[in-house]
Amino acid sequence: MKISNEELKNVETCIPELTIRPVAEEFPYDRNTVYNFIIYDIETNTSGKTAEIWQLSAVDQSGLHCFNDYILPLRDVDIHATRVNGLSVRAVRGVRTLFKDNQPVETVSLGKSLENFLIYFNRENCQACGKRS
Repeated sequence: MKISNEELKNVETCIPELTIRPVAEEFPYDRNTVYNFIIYDIETNTSGKTAEIWQLSAVDQSGLHCFNDYILPLRDVDIHATRVNGLSVRAVRGVRTLFKDNQPVETVSLGKSLENFLIYFNRENCQACGKRS
């Protein structure tokens, strides 16, 4: 495919500059410290730069303390995302509603979900080290 130099320059203005990945700090492991590993998962409505979070979940290493919030995305949903995670958006009586495996689910805003996650994270972290939150 041939494009003019002017068209190439226009396309190149749409591509962001390279972002250097920050180097993570080394975290020394201490055998005398009790760690509570938390595994989290984020589901999005599509891939790429337009992706929105529509589920945020976590579980601690014991499997007893779980976190799960659903977020109603503002944009359309990619059919491939629905096939992977069973989430979809449908209109119910004219209102956009999030469904998980064909069942409606309660949603919160992204901001509220992040607040809830931080509360969960801090509570689990404090329980592991013997502190009360």
